[in-house]
Amino acid sequence: LFAFVGGVLAVRLVPRLGAWKMSVAGYACQCVALLGLALIGRPEGGQEAGIAIAMLALFLFGQGFGPGSHTMTFASLSYPTSLRGVGVGFNQTLMRGSSTVSLFLFPVLVAALGTGVFWVIFLAPLAGLLALLAIRWEPSGYDVDAEDFAGR
Repeated sequence: LFAFVGGVLAVRLVPRLGAWKMSVAGYACQCVALLGLALIGRPEGGQEAGIAIAMLALFLFGQGFGPGSHTMTFASLSYPTSLRGVGVGFNQTLMRGSSTVSLFLFPVLVAALGTGVFWVIFLAPLAGLLALLAIRWEPSGYDVDAEDFAGR
C-alpha cells in the first residue's frame, strides 16, 4: 500500500519536481527508515513495534516515490536512441543480478548478523543517494535524442 501510494505520487509529481529530486527524497526516506530499524533492532514493546512498522512503511513509500519509480526512468531517458537498448539492458542486468545475489545473501546475512543486517542493507540506498548527489543529472524534460541528430 505504501509503495503503491508513493508510486502514484511519483507519477503525479515528476513533471513538477523532476526524477532526480524525487529519487534523492526516496533514497533519503529509505536511509532514515533503515537507520531507524537498525537502531530499534528487535522491538521490545508495543511502542518500538509501532515505530518499526512506521519505518517499514517509510521505506516502502520511499521506494515507490523515488528509486522504484525512477530507476528505469534514468536508464530510458539518459541515453540517445542509438545507445538506449544497451543502456537499459545494462541497467536491467545490474538490477536483476543484484536481486539474485541478494536472494541468496540476505538469509546468510540475517543468520550471521540478526537485526544488524539493517546496517548492511543501509549501504544500498546510501550508495544510491551518494551517486545522485555526485552526478546531478535530471533526465525528466531533457531531449536526449537531440544529441544523436545535432551533428547531422
